[in-house]
Amino acid sequence: MILNEVIAGFLWMEMDLPQNVSRDEVEELASRLISRIKADADEQVIEYDLARFQLNQFCKPVKPLNLRELARRAVVTVKAA
Repeated sequence: MILNEVIAGFLWMEMDLPQNVSRDEVEELASRLISRIKADADEQVIEYDLARFQLNQFCKPVKPLNLRELARRAVVTVKAA
């Protein structure tokens, strides 16, 4: 699915991912975000999900401005698809 690849690409570019993160992990996160957005989650909810994932799954510090922009781009892209 092209939408999943686009959102996964956004995640690769904007998140602080560990070197050992797998493509499958990123694509799974993209898929979950797409589902949440299609279920009418707003940007703040997506931003919160991204921050939680960044801290809990990847054990990396959150960069709020990056995640805010990532959430905005993801929501706009999914809703336009």
